[in-house]
Amino acid sequence: MKRQSLKGFTFILLASILWGIAGALAKVIFNLSVSPLELTVVRSIVAAVILFLLILAFKKPLRVTKQAIQFLVIQGIILSAIHLTFYYSISKTNVAIAVMLQCTAPIFVIVFDIFANNYRMNFTIGVLLIISVFSCSMLVGVYNIDFLKTNFAGICVGILCGISFAFYNIWGKRGHSLNINTWTMTFYSFLFSSIIWLFLFYPINLFSDKYTLKIWAYFIFIGIFATILPNWLYLEGLRYINAFPATIIGMLEPVSAGIVAFMLLKETLEPLQLIGMAGICGVILYLKKHNELLE
Repeated sequence: MKRQSLKGFTFILLASILWGIAGALAKVIFNLSVSPLELTVVRSIVAAVILFLLILAFKKPLRVTKQAIQFLVIQGIILSAIHLTFYYSISKTNVAIAVMLQCTAPIFVIVFDIFANNYRMNFTIGVLLIISVFSCSMLVGVYNIDFLKTNFAGICVGILCGISFAFYNIWGKRGHSLNINTWTMTFYSFLFSSIIWLFLFYPINLFSDKYTLKIWAYFIFIGIFATILPNWLYLEGLRYINAFPATIIGMLEPVSAGIVAFMLLKETLEPLQLIGMAGICGVILYLKKHNELLE
């Protein structure tokens, strides 16, 4: 692999693993009577505050042009849309369906790029898409779900989540073409996302008595290692590889979440789920071997 492609591949890979670990840790927090929505709002705010302090400490650029501000506001809206649609889909369906629908993002990336004349569909890409989505479906256990009884609105919003994540990848790639620093993109996306969350769910009592020191320790840990670091790695990775392979590599998130849940929470993995894991890992290894698909 070319050095730049390998760097992008590695960054996206690490980001996906960290997000997967975060998914398993989130279950621990939910058991402490913190809702998924509360966790999303608080971690966005915590991430924005910590990022601001880090940027000041390491003297990273905060000033942006008027054009960049418009870009970053939209990026914050997209980031909020991903989280909002994901949790709404969970509330109306379940985690398995929500994760599967989010994993349709590579399909929408290809569709967007074809319309923009950035990509041309071919047999290899088609096979990779089919294997990836099918493997993700097996991994999250979709085969155990009666789709005839599934909430239609939840499915539609889940598809919107996949579209939002696809657009986040394309938008992040565009940010680099505008020469916007990764630190800047990461900070402002969470800043504007936090403002949106506070506007939608005001008032939020960040100093509620139920948020014990233990819960705040989890918030800060997730804010750094499951929010700031993976998002920075993901956006930095998009500097070197295209949005389509990035979304495919991003499917490692449910794989790492399943492994961590098995190790820490003693959750069992069925044979079909293991096949799904193997399928996703196989596609990612194929991308690593065929460097031309990353660029």
